[in-house]
Amino acid sequence: MAAEDVEKVREVYEHWAHGDWGAGAELFAEDLYATTFDADGDEIECHSRAELADWLRGFLKQWDEIRQEAEEIVDCGDRVYAVARQYGTGRASGVDLAMTVYNVWIFRDGRVVEFHTTRHEGVARAKAGLNAR
Repeated sequence: MAAEDVEKVREVYEHWAHGDWGAGAELFAEDLYATTFDADGDEIECHSRAELADWLRGFLKQWDEIRQEAEEIVDCGDRVYAVARQYGTGRASGVDLAMTVYNVWIFRDGRVVEFHTTRHEGVARAKAGLNAR
């Protein structure tokens, strides 16, 4: 099943690379647990797919354009580790952003039950069950 999960994640990133942030929503379990971060770098927790969707809507409002391109996708059994480059242009500031983010997708029965986004490679690698570099 891991190869199928990796392919699903790869397809989502293909859409995210073009700014289609609705892609992949059907993969997330209703009782999803997700972590991400705010503009100050503070961790944000979401305890359902609906909470993550609410957070994402607010996040997207800050950008004229925002996209995320996968640079590396690693099969970790029931987890998928991804290194992605995020690009955007701030709506209010007009400032261009380019940053690396690390995502961990944890699957159970074909659904994403945990999704983590961080700017810290070691944190993401640990969540994915990979040795820290």
